[in-house]
Amino acid sequence: MTDSNIRYPQVRLQDLFPSPIVEATFIDPGYSGHSTDVWRVRTAQETAAVRISNFTAWSGPFWDGIRWVFGWQPVNERRLIRRNRFLQDKGQLPTPQLLRAGQVGGLGYYVMEWLPGRRCESFAELSPQGLRSYGAHLARLHACTSNRFGMVGGTRAGPVQAFPIHLQRMLGRLVETHYRGDIEVASRLGEMQQRAIHLQVNNCVPILPDLGASQYLRSEEGELCALVDTDAYVYGPPELDFIILEYEITQVQLDPIVEGYCTISALPRLRDVRPLYRYLYRLMEVEGRVPLKTWMQQPELFP
Repeated sequence: MTDSNIRYPQVRLQDLFPSPIVEATFIDPGYSGHSTDVWRVRTAQETAAVRISNFTAWSGPFWDGIRWVFGWQPVNERRLIRRNRFLQDKGQLPTPQLLRAGQVGGLGYYVMEWLPGRRCESFAELSPQGLRSYGAHLARLHACTSNRFGMVGGTRAGPVQAFPIHLQRMLGRLVETHYRGDIEVASRLGEMQQRAIHLQVNNCVPILPDLGASQYLRSEEGELCALVDTDAYVYGPPELDFIILEYEITQVQLDPIVEGYCTISALPRLRDVRPLYRYLYRLMEVEGRVPLKTWMQQPELFP
């Protein structure tokens, strides 16, 4: 780890704790451009996770995308508690409790419960039973349907019937803002806007646009332990979770995830919406600035 990995080195962690800090470990997210610094802090009285963010500075294709497309906003303490409690109750995976929150040096911080387990770096680290449990967890969240899209634990941006035309407009806004000089991306906009206008959306469910293994903790045996990164949860079409899973898993992990999901619900079908939703997530750069052709030609795992 280098100092460049730490986005907010000006924050003195000791100011956030009433007791002397015995140990503080920076949790490197493993990629550049992260918006939140996360630390594991141990004192004589407690072990906690500290999350330090500058919410007003969150910008770029991803954060603009979840703001503009899904109506996401940074949450306050009350909404954070409500969101994590909802996700734990419905998804049946522990989420960290908020211990205290505040501001320091113009930045917001949350001191959260430190949950046992190891950060899951890849879905390949989960056992077959862990993958089945993940599929069931996803299905339980998808059973929480809403007739509006918007935030989980917060306000809703609009009715589900308005999502297609809203998405059509926001695709244009993303391209105009972030891809004005990208001929390859801009050349597909008209086609994708037509797909958006004719989109059929029956309901919205809790989805995670930056879904990845690192949002979860696992046991040494490869079982899921907890959901720890809930920042970007929004209500959107359920197919979007499977769109990003096609970039996160291989054929080896596919079958147990599907098996777990189908114990609760039938899989949504991706065939008709895959090009549109892949284009949206590429505009949002959910996994970086991958060449568009490479991104769109990712192997199709789900029906």
